[in-house]
Amino acid sequence: MAVVAAKGCKCGSFSGGQRLGGVHLPAVPAGGDDGRRAQEIKRRRRYDLREQEGRAARPAAADQKLCRFCSANGTIMSGCSLQGALVSTAIMRRNVLTRIVGTQKNNLPLPKRSAAIAAPIALLLVVGLISLYDFTFADRYPNIDAASSSSSSSSSPSPATVSKCNLTRGEWVPDGEAPYYTNLTCPFIDDHQNCMKFGKPSLEYVSWRWKPDGCELPRFDAARFLEAMRGKSMAFVGDSLARNHFKSLLCLLSKVAQPVELVGAAPEIDVTGRAVRRDFRYDSHGFTASLFWSPFLVKANLANATLGLWDLHLDTADARWAAHVAEFDYVVLSDTNWFLRPSVYYEGGRAVGRNGAAPVTNATEIAVPRAVRAAFRTALGALAAAPGTFRGKAILRSVTPAHFENGEWNTGGDCVRTRPFRRDERALGAVEAEYLAVQVDAVREAEAAVRRNGGELRLLDITEAMDLRPDGHPSRYGHPPGGSVEGSFVVDCLHWCLPGPIDLWSELLFHMLVDQ
Repeated sequence: MAVVAAKGCKCGSFSGGQRLGGVHLPAVPAGGDDGRRAQEIKRRRRYDLREQEGRAARPAAADQKLCRFCSANGTIMSGCSLQGALVSTAIMRRNVLTRIVGTQKNNLPLPKRSAAIAAPIALLLVVGLISLYDFTFADRYPNIDAASSSSSSSSSPSPATVSKCNLTRGEWVPDGEAPYYTNLTCPFIDDHQNCMKFGKPSLEYVSWRWKPDGCELPRFDAARFLEAMRGKSMAFVGDSLARNHFKSLLCLLSKVAQPVELVGAAPEIDVTGRAVRRDFRYDSHGFTASLFWSPFLVKANLANATLGLWDLHLDTADARWAAHVAEFDYVVLSDTNWFLRPSVYYEGGRAVGRNGAAPVTNATEIAVPRAVRAAFRTALGALAAAPGTFRGKAILRSVTPAHFENGEWNTGGDCVRTRPFRRDERALGAVEAEYLAVQVDAVREAEAAVRRNGGELRLLDITEAMDLRPDGHPSRYGHPPGGSVEGSFVVDCLHWCLPGPIDLWSELLFHMLVDQ
């Protein structure tokens, strides 16, 4: 008997039986009772006729499936792709098994029938429970997936992702990436921060990165930063920690471009022997980065060099930087550490107080944080002193803690730890906490006035992050053996090694100025 097949298919017969529509029919008995044989042939013809009628009514897609089914079972046919044959075979086998199982289930005893019904129900329940688990925990911990996907990707997180978290809260985690630069690749590192050059025993301090809560902080991208600064200018104003930050930025950018320092005919030198202003020009991008030495931000005179006594005019900004602020698109202000030096405070040209270190008795002692508050109010007020004077973006960098242990800088204190503190392992010092509160208040009070004149004022809060890094200071490795940082200042637990944790400041600056 010829096997009925789909259009274009020629399915051969199989020994011991024939395949028709995917159903195997037993062979017709070769001998035996002629009546029985005639009945069997008759029954086959009726079955064959029904199959032909059913197949004629099928759509072309069904014929194609059957064609592929024949092919998958050993007959090669034109017009049937191998992939389609494999897919269709699976579909047809499923349908055949469904009919067979359905027929058999009707003849099963009750216990077996119950088991056959229970198995697929149990499978559906398992699938449902897994789906419920996925939905429930995806909603409860949305940041786990985001964090893991970010960490596994080499690309930087998007600004939208970073903006959802507080960059000032987090912890230091191990970092497998190499430092951005070394003392061999960056020519701008001052000896006092060149910890690699002077043999700091452990280099583990460069093997950590700041991980904010709930997001990943993008790594510093020197090319993007310089492109964003094309044709613009930036000034850093402050003390030696402002210089520390400035040199960190120059080193980070050195992977892409090297600036040229612009030296005037007669640069102004401060009474401390430091240049008042230094300018570095990136000709390839038309970008100028400048550094202003102003350790108090306000007008200051060294009244007695022998005693180290300063006169601070808390109501007058230091004109050496304030007179040039309109020249810059970006200004980064910072200070606090020099306010601990012996000082007499002036307002309106007359003495109004002193700090506890001042060797004078004819003035009322005023707490240092009060003087710091007054100085920051004056400095930030200078940004909005005259309409249209400053139309750029000003950033106040918060206080950075020192880490002298077992004594102060001049009484044997040192910083010999080799790992960061864990979160909540160390409480922020009372003085640093008060300085930070003063800076936050000063920004809040001045930002409206700066905005009215077309500028912008923001706070770069690095205090908590840096408080956890006692391992990142030069200690005794910012000078040759027997040398000193300044005078009798031998151990440095205030400034930061380059490269080191201070590079975080520029990573945050990059986010504030470029990503946002």
